[in-house]
Amino acid sequence: MRFHYDLSGAEPIVRDVPVYDAADMANGELVMLGASDPDSAADMGVAFVTAYASASATEAVDALGIINEDFATAATIDNTPVQGSKYLKAIINPFAVYLAEYSQHADDDVAVTTGGVSTTVTVTNLEDDIDAGWLYFCLASGGAQGALRLITAAATGSCTIDSALTTTTSDAFVKILPVNHRLTSLNASAKALLSKAAAGSGTMIHILENYIEANGIPFKALRYADKGKNGLTGVRVYADIKLIDHVYNPSLA
Repeated sequence: MRFHYDLSGAEPIVRDVPVYDAADMANGELVMLGASDPDSAADMGVAFVTAYASASATEAVDALGIINEDFATAATIDNTPVQGSKYLKAIINPFAVYLAEYSQHADDDVAVTTGGVSTTVTVTNLEDDIDAGWLYFCLASGGAQGALRLITAAATGSCTIDSALTTTTSDAFVKILPVNHRLTSLNASAKALLSKAAAGSGTMIHILENYIEANGIPFKALRYADKGKNGLTGVRVYADIKLIDHVYNPSLA
């Protein structure tokens, strides 16, 4: 992830904050306030930890922003509030909008359940009510690779796309969430958005906008006119995200 802009017009505010993790962390990782019991070890409820929470409802709760340095667990120092933590520079703007990529890793995409030539894509437990979202078919071994389709109607287990496409069970796609959606999942590094067939469990990230870039297509916002494209290469897709429950400006919902 990277800082894109601030809703209040502010520049990035960078501060040193205590960060804890039992594993290494990386520049661009989203962090949130740890929730360990203060009587226990780990973050003790005072240090910031990865915002990834196995796609659970606790993702990005009391979120802070992205760290701007790598965290090596072997390099922890003693002048921190929690043993095993380290001070790292992080962006802390409560109204920051971050550009988050949709991961295309094989473990992070969604497989087609039933193939065919159709305007219907069938996927077990596919999320309902993602109309106006998008599917980008990314899997190299699938015949539909490089296709971008607008979701014109969504139901539990299948969706209708803007134009027919030949798919097989070797195809997989990135599920690009519609704007103003709030059911999200982070990937394991908390640096990107995870695609999953079912609705995400996180509710503290708001999708403001989606973008695409590809060979021959400079970075641009996804629009209705982009529907029905085939054979795209070098594709990367992104979303603008806003943290709903920022630790310095908590949600009142």
